Order: sequence, then C-alpha cells, then structure tokens
Amino acid sequence: MRYDAYIFDVDGVLIDHSNSFIPSIVLAVKTILNDDTFNQEHVFEIKSFKNFNNDWDTAIAGYCWRKFHSSENLSDYLEKVNELGSGIIGVRNSSNELTSELEEHLIRLVKESYGGTTACKKLYGFYPTTILKKGFWNNETPMVSYNKIKPFLQKLAIFTGRNKEEMELGFEILKWRIDDKMLAVSDLPELNKPNPKKLIPLIENLNCKNPLFVGDTEDDSQLVLNYVKNTGKPSSKMIITIVRNRNGEMLINPIKHMAFLTNLIIFFSIIL
Repeated sequence: MRYDAYIFDVDGVLIDHSNSFIPSIVLAVKTILNDDTFNQEHVFEIKSFKNFNNDWDTAIAGYCWRKFHSSENLSDYLEKVNELGSGIIGVRNSSNELTSELEEHLIRLVKESYGGTTACKKLYGFYPTTILKKGFWNNETPMVSYNKIKPFLQKLAIFTGRNKEEMELGFEILKWRIDDKMLAVSDLPELNKPNPKKLIPLIENLNCKNPLFVGDTEDDSQLVLNYVKNTGKPSSKMIITIVRNRNGEMLINPIKHMAFLTNLIIFFSIIL
C-alpha cells in the first residue's frame, strides 16, 4: 500500500510537548491541590484512556482523582470514569463535588502555566494572575526537521487539539505552515477528537484515496475508527500511532521514517 496523503496530530507527533503542555497540566493540579501528589506519569496514564485528548479535561480528571478519589489507584479510577460516560462526562459523573467554577479555575491555571507572562494574553485573552512565570510553551521543539517533512507538504494535513492561536505558535516552532483548508483546530468542544466530523473535509481537500493518519493518543485511534464507522471505509490502511511507555517516553517515532511508511501498513497500540 502506497499512501498518497498524510494527516498529522501535532503535540507528541510534530512538536515535543513533554516539557510544555504536560508540565502545564501538572503545575495547575499541584497549584490547586497545594501538594506534589500528581505528576507527569499520571498525565500520560490519563491520556491512555479514550476521550482525554483535551488537556483541560486531563487536568480536571487528575484533580478529581487526587482530591476526591485518592484511595483508589489511578487506573481503577479511570476505569470507573470510563463506565460512567468516559472523558470529562465520566469525571463529572464520578465527582458530585466538582463544580463548573472549579473546572474553569483549573482550565485557567493550565492556560497560565502554558502561556505564562509572555504569551497568555496572546493565546487566551487574559494576563496570568496566579502562576506568574515564563510559560512552558517556550520549551517546545520540533520532533521532525523541515527537510524531513518538506517532500510531504503538498499532501499533508493537520488535525490538532490546539486552538487557532496555539497552532499559530506551533507553526512558529515548526518553521513551516500549511494552507488553512488543510488544518483542523479545536474551536467547538463537541467537534474535538475523537469526533471525525472535521476529518472528513480534510480527506476530501487532500483529494486522496489512501491517507495515513499519525497520532499518539487513544483519541487519535478512536478518531479514525469513528471515521471508518461513519463512512464505511476500511481502517487498517490509515492508522499509525506512536508507541510510548507509561512514562510517556517514545519508543518508536514513525515520522522519522516517512519514506519507509509510504510502502508499509502498520497499526501500533498506544501504551505497552
């Protein structure tokens, strides 16, 4: 199978966010809990469950676990969340003490951690008031060089959980960009991954028959499976996910071998 188009997630695929969004989530939860019982390993474990591609939801889940369910180990808590609706819906159903005000406060703290004093206003429209430090976004680096990606730019699209402003920052880090019609960002929560509604026009705009989707979370896999369910198209030909261990460490980075992948069908599980 020769792939004729490529659709990428951004964080953990094109951009190394291990020192940006991940510690932003951790710092936000630590700040509101006022302790150090939540760490990066917990973030990656939460993201290994479906419907936790969104960093705000991940932070809320981590907080609720430590605040209201600390007697349970994280895996057991997440299994319960999954049974109660999965993602943020399951978290809300698991914790009656969780209020919308508390959710908004946590989300604001994640934004303050990521944007910091230098970019929070540009990204989110407000200046930080609690976490007054240089934003973690400054730590982001490309995971693949422009020279590696250049041969594929004419047949490349992006589907990301970043909002428009965060993606603009991402293009500055990557030092390349694509046409807006080849880009799907996070604007309406109900259209975020794993909802495939935005994937359909991307594939149409690419005018392709055999696209390859590259992601790194359970929601990326669910996105493609939902696309298949909605369109009736075969799935085994268009999914590849980056393999990580439970510490979030990358074990296989397929993007560095794009030319090889154009002639190979691979389906990896997310967590070993």
